[in-house]
Amino acid sequence: MATLAAARMLVEDVERDQPQAVELASLASFAVRVDPPLLRRLRLELLPGNSPALEADVWHGGLVTFRGPEGFVFAPGVGAVLRERLASDASRYERAWSITREVHAPWLSPALLLEEELNYHQLSQKPGAYDEARELLRKAVAWVVREKSPGMAYWAAGAAIRLPSALMDMEEGRMLAAAAPARLPGSLRLPSPPSGSVPEWMPWVAPEGLERIRLGVKMSPLSLTLDPRNESHEDFIELPRTNPLVVEVAEADADDEFDEPRRIFISYGLAERGVQRWNHRIRDALRRTPHQVFPEDEVPQPGTSWRETLEKELAGCDAAILLFFAPTRYSGFQEEFLLERQRKDPEGFTLIVVNIRPENDSELLPPVVLPGGFVPLFMFEASAGQEQQVIRRILEALKRSRGAPRFGRRFDFSPPGTARIAHSGQALRLRTLVGDEYIIEPARLDPRHVPPPEPGPIAHPQAFKTLLEEFDRSPVIAITGPAGVGKTQLIRQALSQAGYVFRYGSYSLVARGSGMPPSAQSIAWNLVRAIAPEQARSREDALRLYRYLTSERRMALVLEDVDSLGWSNDAQAVAEINALHPARGSGSVLLLTSRKRIERVDARWIELGGMESGLAVGMLMRLVPQASEHAAAIVEACRYLAIPMYEVGKAIAQLPSDISIERYVLLLRQARMLAVFPESFNLGAAETVLVGEEPSSESELPMAQEMLQAGLLRSAGLGRYVLWPPIRAVAEAEPGEPESYEAAWRHAGHYLRLLESLHGRYMQGGPARAEAIAAFDADSANIVVTIEWLLVRLPGLSEEDEFQRMLSSLMAAAPRLLRLRRPPRERERWFNYASQLQDDPLVLLESAIAEAELGQQTQALDTCDRARDLVAFPPEDAASKDIVVKLARFQLEAGNLEACRSTLKELPPLGLPSSDHGAEWHYVTALLYSEEGRGTEADWEMRIARALAVSEGDIRLEGDVQRGLADLAMARNELGRAAALHEEALEFARAWRDDRGAALASWGLGLVRVRQGLRERAGEFLQGLVDHYRFIEHAQAEQVARQREVLLLPPRRTGESPSRDQKPVVVEDILRVSTPRIALYVRDRLKCDEEIAHDAAVDAVVSYLNNPDRYDPSKYDLDEYLSQAALHQARDRSRAAFAKSRREQQFASELELSLRDPREQMEQSVEANNALKKLVARGYLKDEKDMAALAMLLQGERSTERLAKALGLDALKQEQMRREVKRQRDRLMKILERFGRQS
Repeated sequence: MATLAAARMLVEDVERDQPQAVELASLASFAVRVDPPLLRRLRLELLPGNSPALEADVWHGGLVTFRGPEGFVFAPGVGAVLRERLASDASRYERAWSITREVHAPWLSPALLLEEELNYHQLSQKPGAYDEARELLRKAVAWVVREKSPGMAYWAAGAAIRLPSALMDMEEGRMLAAAAPARLPGSLRLPSPPSGSVPEWMPWVAPEGLERIRLGVKMSPLSLTLDPRNESHEDFIELPRTNPLVVEVAEADADDEFDEPRRIFISYGLAERGVQRWNHRIRDALRRTPHQVFPEDEVPQPGTSWRETLEKELAGCDAAILLFFAPTRYSGFQEEFLLERQRKDPEGFTLIVVNIRPENDSELLPPVVLPGGFVPLFMFEASAGQEQQVIRRILEALKRSRGAPRFGRRFDFSPPGTARIAHSGQALRLRTLVGDEYIIEPARLDPRHVPPPEPGPIAHPQAFKTLLEEFDRSPVIAITGPAGVGKTQLIRQALSQAGYVFRYGSYSLVARGSGMPPSAQSIAWNLVRAIAPEQARSREDALRLYRYLTSERRMALVLEDVDSLGWSNDAQAVAEINALHPARGSGSVLLLTSRKRIERVDARWIELGGMESGLAVGMLMRLVPQASEHAAAIVEACRYLAIPMYEVGKAIAQLPSDISIERYVLLLRQARMLAVFPESFNLGAAETVLVGEEPSSESELPMAQEMLQAGLLRSAGLGRYVLWPPIRAVAEAEPGEPESYEAAWRHAGHYLRLLESLHGRYMQGGPARAEAIAAFDADSANIVVTIEWLLVRLPGLSEEDEFQRMLSSLMAAAPRLLRLRRPPRERERWFNYASQLQDDPLVLLESAIAEAELGQQTQALDTCDRARDLVAFPPEDAASKDIVVKLARFQLEAGNLEACRSTLKELPPLGLPSSDHGAEWHYVTALLYSEEGRGTEADWEMRIARALAVSEGDIRLEGDVQRGLADLAMARNELGRAAALHEEALEFARAWRDDRGAALASWGLGLVRVRQGLRERAGEFLQGLVDHYRFIEHAQAEQVARQREVLLLPPRRTGESPSRDQKPVVVEDILRVSTPRIALYVRDRLKCDEEIAHDAAVDAVVSYLNNPDRYDPSKYDLDEYLSQAALHQARDRSRAAFAKSRREQQFASELELSLRDPREQMEQSVEANNALKKLVARGYLKDEKDMAALAMLLQGERSTERLAKALGLDALKQEQMRREVKRQRDRLMKILERFGRQS
């Protein structure tokens, strides 16, 4: 009963039996709690002649949710509905309010009186009622924020639920809803604000002492990652702990410490000493910045008008600070002038209001009220002792209002999951709910002097000699080799010996920051700024200055790991590296290191491998002389790599006494198997990979625990571990050993069993489901590696029976978690590759779902149709039925209603063994009914689908159904209910970290806000889907972006009924503005061709212009009327086009349109016979029917009847014959394809 729709139904039900009781209840609807004296007086004065029994009817009726000796309370939403009915008679509305106020004023608490006044102002026709309601809400917010006891917070938390949505949707209402819950006893969390951009007032309403959570920050080339598991991150931010966590992101230039100087005027009351003290402190602080402050503390010249002087100074300022005392109501010349300027120029002029509370603030004081009820963008409240805090916030406001872009992109996520935010490569400014801001910069290459080499011998003498010789020959030298081979050490040793050659120094360009790929220009710019700042003028001249400096100053520049700097491909790497060539003949050298050789890079390449055996043993013996007996085994275990041997030698010197060197070498060899883990893992998984069996308990992990004791495993926090980097370098140097294949088998088996376990916990629901999702996220990297290996099928591991078992296990346990937590592009690649290996209907289904999420509707339909052809007809098992339902859904989304209706008939809803398939069936049926205009039946089917989806635990389908209910409410013009349902769907998706569901719910909520005329708030919601589509590379991302722009165009509305003589909107305006918007709406709903949508939009507009009397502005918005008309037009056009296409296809299949050349037929016959002989000889074909059918296919036969006769299927019915022939044809073509690949 929390919605107005339900409340209206309740009032109507009661009115049918007790109309007079509803009338009396309407008169009492202003009261928060209706007491007997009020009810009696309302009956006597406004309903004379009715007996006292009428009061009892109201008191004990169905409109009341709570009753007691002192009064009763209406059910949620009932009061608002009753006031709507009462407002139809303005005089009666005012009379009822007058009585209510007169009865309650002497004894009711101020808070409840304020709430009753808000109830009155909601629908009052009194002039200025809206402004008075806003002023009352501001007063309530100020009381809640100032009150130290929880009494006001308890009242405000309840009032936020009871007050009408029209009031709570105001900015002040949102402030009240945010301020109250955070101040309840025991609450250390700030409630998340409603969807949309975070308001500027959120820091003001946030209480002190909020609980915070620390997140690690990592910037990659395409996204910014916020991760609560922050052990491996260098940058951190702190967010208020809300559910979900909220952060706003904007691009910012982090290099500018200040914006351009501002001219600031400070206005204050001269009679207040406390305000004068604040004025002096703020003035002194601002003078220490580049800003100018006015007015200056000087006496005007005799004969000069003080007002004229002030007007001149005010006109020359672009910012102002107003210092107010709380009880003051200002309307002086200065304030009025500044407020008027703020209204006229909100972008170029900044107004900051500081509300100063007196030192003795025990008494609740009303908030500052500016002339005309004006609310500035920046408004701070402070008391004695908070001057420095206010000064800091003033400086931030001055900078943010001018320099930083508007914050608009809001991101919500829930721990322990991570948030990935797409960006364009610039520095990002992150802002929290409480106003804290963080600057996250992209990677910078900071030049540093090359450090000295590590002590020890030269690991590669011949390469060392070559490098010294090349210093005088080549301007670019590249050293390549696996990780740990000693590339960096070799460069440092060479520069240490030949450092005198480079008079101006040797610089190492070390990647700093968060992983953004650098460019040649950025590298050059950072180098110029570091070694010649006096010449650093502009970034555009960076490469020219770089070449000039390298020609004038002989220096060595080192750029390490160029193959891992994040460049998109080798071509970009070649272009960037070649652009950094030092000037020829200058003697400067650019030294590169890389794990692999990059072709077309103009450089002298030096390749490094393992050390020579004798040299390696000698180096190890100098480190650990006691390891002489095992030196050869140690260097062999380290693959003769210099850096791992050096690190292992140091570790052996510090081994615990209970681990022998011989045992350590054995552990060292075994530990290489753990390189199969891409990231962190737990000890149970490590033990499984090492010994091949699942441990019986977490405490019995002998091998993994021994490796942990020996230092071969390192803690990553939260009970997880990583492989020691030197051992990983050894394992990656020679991939493809038999032990790595065995490790891959064990790794895949362990994580498939984990997926089965997580699927079982997920299906339990409740906390177990959340734990399963969190566990999936924690091991997502390992699960991805398992799926990649299993579906790609590395050579050497093709045990067919075992592979089939593992694939079946994956398809049974993984789909729901994979759909929820992995991006569709990744899933499409996985399952498309798997479907090429074999025709598995479940694999094809997952591929179709991923394609549909990427906007590839045609491919999704074809793939799902292939899956349907591989299952029995009619479908019997759960998997077959799931495929049929998904096919019907794809057909409906493609706009083919007839095909969807036909497919649904194959799967009746009764007798389904799985409620999941029943939920999907009801959902698709509801969408079909909605398209056919059967709204009541659609609503009923949608409710059944929601109940089934909830019971089965299908998170994504539950979100789809919730949005479907919202769309049905929107079609009935119940915009309030539609907004509430979309809000619920949005919060639901965020709670389960369903990015797709959150984006679609955000779009739906944006459409509702557009219909409500709230286009500014709608823009942020609509942008959510645009960002999501661009991030996943959706096929319709740019189309949705254009649709958002059209939806946000200002509406063309009329205020009176049009006539034939005077049309409501100019013809050109409708054709220019409405037609593109309507066409996009039609394309989005029907997924039809652009031409059909445009023609339908034009027809709807022309029809309206020819018959404007059909349009009733009291019932519909003009855009809505035209959109629905165009929708019907487009649906008729699509049906006609589909019917025409079907007739043409039937005609073409019955007639032979062209004759074949006899010579071509003879050649094909010979080639077909040769191919058949090879297939039979190699054992691919054994059945004579298959041979005959394949021979016909190879000769170009397409007739279903002839192929059916060759296969022995001509006795079947027409529909079954077509299906079986298609299935056999696909099977034979797949055999032929495999034969071709292996030949």
